[in-house]
Order: sequence, then C-alpha cells, then structure tokens
Amino acid sequence: MIKWLDLKNTFRNRRFLFFTVVFPAAWYLFILTMGQDVAFAGKSTNYLLYLTAAIIGIGGNSVVTFSKKICETRGFFQLQSKTSHYGLRQWLADQLIVELLLNSTICFVLVMIGFCYQAIPFTMEFLLLIFLLLILGLYLSVIGFFVGLILDGQTISALAMPLSMGASLLMAPWASFVHGSSWFLTAFTAIQKIFPGYYVYQVIQNMLNRQDVFQSLSCFVLTTLLILIPVALLSVRRLKQI
Repeated sequence: MIKWLDLKNTFRNRRFLFFTVVFPAAWYLFILTMGQDVAFAGKSTNYLLYLTAAIIGIGGNSVVTFSKKICETRGFFQLQSKTSHYGLRQWLADQLIVELLLNSTICFVLVMIGFCYQAIPFTMEFLLLIFLLLILGLYLSVIGFFVGLILDGQTISALAMPLSMGASLLMAPWASFVHGSSWFLTAFTAIQKIFPGYYVYQVIQNMLNRQDVFQSLSCFVLTTLLILIPVALLSVRRLKQI
C-alpha cells in the first residue's frame, strides 16, 4: 500500500514529470529528429544517445526528486517507526523499490521514443545497458536518500539544478562526444572514472567490439561498492540520530 501511494503521489509531482520524464524525452527526441548528421562515428551511436538521455532522467529522479521526497517525509516515517512495526529499514527498502519502478518508467518512455524513430537496437547489449542503468539508478537513489536525510527542503530546492547537472556530467561519457584531446577533457575523464556511470558505456562498447568486458564490468561493480557502502553506512547512522 505504501509503495502504491508513493508511486501515485510521485506521478502527480510536476517536478518529477518535467525534469525526469519530459526533459530527457524532449532532449532525446530533439537529437533523433536531427538525423544522422549529428551522429558520432561508430555503430554505438544509438546506445550512446539512449544512455545519455536515460542518465539525465534517472539522475534527476534518483538524486533530486527522491532526496526532496525523503526530506519531506522523514518525520512521518520516523514517527511511524516508533508507533508501529514499520521500521526505517523497511521504509528505505520500499523507497528503493519505488525508485526502481520510476527509473524503469523513464527507460520505457525513452525506449518507446527510440522505437518510433527506429533508433533502438533490441539486442543483448541493449538489454544489458538497461539492466546496468537500473543498477545505476539504485546507486544514485541511495545517494539521494542520504542527501534527503542531511539537508533541509529549502537547501535541496536551491541545489536541485547543480545536483541534477552534476550527476549527469559525472555519469555521461563526454569523451565519446568530443574528438581530439585536451588537458581539461583528460582531467575530467579521470574524475569520471571514479564513478560507476562512466563504465556503463564502456561495457556496452566492449561487447559491440567483441572485446573482453571483464575489466570494465569489474570497474563498474568496484566503483559502485566503494561509494555505495560508505554512503549506506552513513545513512544508517543518520537514521539512528533522527
């Protein structure tokens, strides 16, 4: 029941609909309507465009919208945990399930757009891409949960755009968009390698090129755990304090 009410309220949230569904869908639609003139060299263009649009939506939902919701409802669930059998850990588990469903909705909307423009290659690589994106969404949701616990609503609203843009910039493989090299791009790519989003595209690219995916997949798992475990522990500690 709680998960259904959360889903219902989220779909009524104009912020969620605009920033995490309409905006990435419009960006993806705009790129596709421009045709192959904007295509980047290589057969992985469709994956790259879909990945970028999905990261924009998932990042905005999991970091910004989710953190705002956690901030607004944490007092209610804290009281409920003290007066019922519904504990804070179950609250977190339910919220992650809701986020998984919302991120799946974002991916589905983008798939439908890509399907209409015949830009979606339904292959094992593409299915793996969606799977990795959903894992990435859960990773970002845990971060959003922590942000919602430590910041107040006004601060989150003020940081909404920087948080959303920061998540997208760190996850999207910008080096694949830009030809040539520069010191800034090299330094920025080195920073991106700290975060798991960078390796999602690397895994798909290696599969398309029939290369070994073990290294890129291992880096994806390792960077996810290195960031996720400390954030999860800090979240549990914070839950005990509120």
